[in-house]
Amino acid sequence: MEKEKKKEGQTFLVPIEQELTTSYLRYAMSVIVSRALPDVRDGLKPVHRRILYAMHSMGLRAHLPFKKCGRIVGDVLGKFHPHGEQSIYDALARLGQDFSMRYPLIDGQGNFGSIDGDSPAAMRYTEARLSALAELFLSDIDKGTVEFAPNYDDSLEEPSVLPSILPNLLVNGTNGIAVGMATNIPAHNLREISNAICAIVENEHLTEDELFSFVKGPDFPTGGVIHGASGIKQAYRTGKGHLVLRAKIDFEEKGSKRMLVVTEIPYQIRKSDLLQQIAKQIQDKNIEGVVDIRDESDRRGMRVLFFLKNHANVNIVLNQLYKSSDLQTTVGFYALAIVNGSPQTLPLVEMILQFIRHRREVITRRTAFDLKKSKAKEHILLGFVRALEAIDEVIRIIRKAKNVQDAQHELCTWLQLSEKQGKAILDMKLYRLNSMEVQNIRIQLADIQKHIKNLENILSHKKEIDAIIIKETRQMAERFGDDRRTLIVHDEVEFLDRGELLQKQVVVITISGGGYIKRVLLKQYRTQSRGGKGSSSSRSLLRSDDYIAHMIVGSTHDYVLFTTSLGRSFWIKGYDIPEAGRNAKGTHISMLFPFKQDEKLASMVMLSAYDDETFLFFATRYGIVKRLPTSALKNAKRRGTISINLQPGDSLVDAFSVTEEEDFFLVSQRGKGLRFPVHQVRPSGKVARGVRGMRLKKNDSMMAACAVRKDSEILLVTEKGYGKRMYARECMAHNRGTGGQTVYRIEEERTGKLINVMTVSPDDTCMLIAESGNTVRFRIGDVAIQKRNTMGVCLMKIGVGNKIRAVSCTSMDTILS
Repeated sequence: MEKEKKKEGQTFLVPIEQELTTSYLRYAMSVIVSRALPDVRDGLKPVHRRILYAMHSMGLRAHLPFKKCGRIVGDVLGKFHPHGEQSIYDALARLGQDFSMRYPLIDGQGNFGSIDGDSPAAMRYTEARLSALAELFLSDIDKGTVEFAPNYDDSLEEPSVLPSILPNLLVNGTNGIAVGMATNIPAHNLREISNAICAIVENEHLTEDELFSFVKGPDFPTGGVIHGASGIKQAYRTGKGHLVLRAKIDFEEKGSKRMLVVTEIPYQIRKSDLLQQIAKQIQDKNIEGVVDIRDESDRRGMRVLFFLKNHANVNIVLNQLYKSSDLQTTVGFYALAIVNGSPQTLPLVEMILQFIRHRREVITRRTAFDLKKSKAKEHILLGFVRALEAIDEVIRIIRKAKNVQDAQHELCTWLQLSEKQGKAILDMKLYRLNSMEVQNIRIQLADIQKHIKNLENILSHKKEIDAIIIKETRQMAERFGDDRRTLIVHDEVEFLDRGELLQKQVVVITISGGGYIKRVLLKQYRTQSRGGKGSSSSRSLLRSDDYIAHMIVGSTHDYVLFTTSLGRSFWIKGYDIPEAGRNAKGTHISMLFPFKQDEKLASMVMLSAYDDETFLFFATRYGIVKRLPTSALKNAKRRGTISINLQPGDSLVDAFSVTEEEDFFLVSQRGKGLRFPVHQVRPSGKVARGVRGMRLKKNDSMMAACAVRKDSEILLVTEKGYGKRMYARECMAHNRGTGGQTVYRIEEERTGKLINVMTVSPDDTCMLIAESGNTVRFRIGDVAIQKRNTMGVCLMKIGVGNKIRAVSCTSMDTILS
């Protein structure tokens, strides 16, 4: 398509692509140069430059009264910046915010906003004037130090850049988004930047490492702690980098109260939003150990308290706060500024050099202006001296002249004076003809000639200009400089895994039939003899008619893999399972995993790692088995993943880890068992259905399975508290898919059905939990070894109507290692 254009009365066509390209480039450059990016020399965007110049023109000096911000905005809007009053006021207010500007340029009176994110009051309520530091931006602006350009309607002139003794681009920083590019330069300490400027003026070949000894890093208005020096050095060398900024947090104790105290937060983070974010993270259990938040901030400074639980680990809570909230942020460093009318990315050395070049030009133009003015004054004084030497003749000529023009002409001709000298003599008052005033004129002439010589010396020697830069920079730093606010820690930030901060502990993890899960220290369960009634382990479960359905013992640093009846798997670290007392109900598992409505837990497996060398074995109610590498479930975590594809009506009943050297041992509810080599079930993927493991009779179903070796001992437990220990070799190895042989003599009324089978050793500890909530813990060696076709012995007296619901055996040596 083409676009029709008119030029000098003629109509012609332009390709639309060309018109779009040209128009967009014009728009982009307008945004880049005239709005979004600062000038490298004074570090100001056009709107900020216009605000300061307008206030200077209005006479709003630091020692004079304030003026309404509405009047200032109106002046800026009407004379220099016709882009909307709110945008001007927002820019003006920011220049006066001590939490936004490291060195504020506006002295404000009234509500100029807060670090909580409160907006400034309306411009009709607030007042402002230039700060003493801002006056340095405009010093000598009336001496021709900078170029002026017409304003938007050519009715006035405005400065293209300000003289600026202050290296504003670095000490106050800036940020802006243009078209296709952005800038974000953090604030720095004035003393450090001033020392760097002086060092580079004295030696322009200063190395980067030498420069880094002067400039330690950014210094934010709100303080904080920068972690890692590598990001700072990269940003300074290339103009691009990232910094990790953290809040300053201290630990305090007052009596029984333990608290973390935040006194400084990262730059440009709103405190109110931050506290809301942390409160939500606490509610979502991403931050644990905090019981209350209190904001005690006032005019003296920030103070936010996080009250900790009695036994909360301070390092863990700190780690979670930094990881889950904006108490730690990443600050981008993009040093993009306008240099000679175009945007450039600048390393630290180049930014300082550009500022020094600007100062040299300003001082040169200022000196030339002063020299011109001094020479003009010298010229007049020379005329005075010449006239005073012949004062009688001068008076005679003036009295004789018909008018001023004749008198001026006669004087210039007779004394060989210029028109300016002649006019000055005629304008001289009679009282200056006394002897004292004549002597003063001669002294003034000598002083001005000395001053001219000094100015000429400055213009002819670069070292003199550099000496002035150093002197003025040091005077400014001495007057306005302050101590560094942001601490720099050279250690890089590394989020520690929660496990690295926690001591390994042996725990019992239980899940009730109602879905309540908890983690209890194993030492809370005392060892007893087999055959007892046990002790109560969950009184609250009795009140809710609940029971313990699954139990496993392991380390807090192990992975706990949960498999469900629908063939899905989830995992979580042991220490992430909520801890509770023996008699507590615990947390519902739906708070940890997104279980479906009809989904039930089938088993729990403890794993030390996920890799291709370790396999999981799955067994279903219909006798289907499957082998899957644990690495396939590495990404399951709390969102879950499918681990076996079940046929309709089937459900998963057991899962456990297995190695290549072991055999599978399958057991049905009716006491049938089958042992076959692991290689008969080849590894398959997550969505595979598996193969037939054991052929079952119609009234029987798969109950449990375990991995055994030929010399292994196994423990079989029934639902009425009976069990026995037997050697795995008692059951001959067969091929998978067969019916197996009797491994337990079931008597329904006395023993009930089999509920579990596991590999054990004499030194292991076994725990049984009954439906009533009672628990018994005993040594495996106390259970007699029997043959296949026996009924076993009583492991726990459970009473009429009660059943064993969970069985767990573990080796202390394995856990502690």
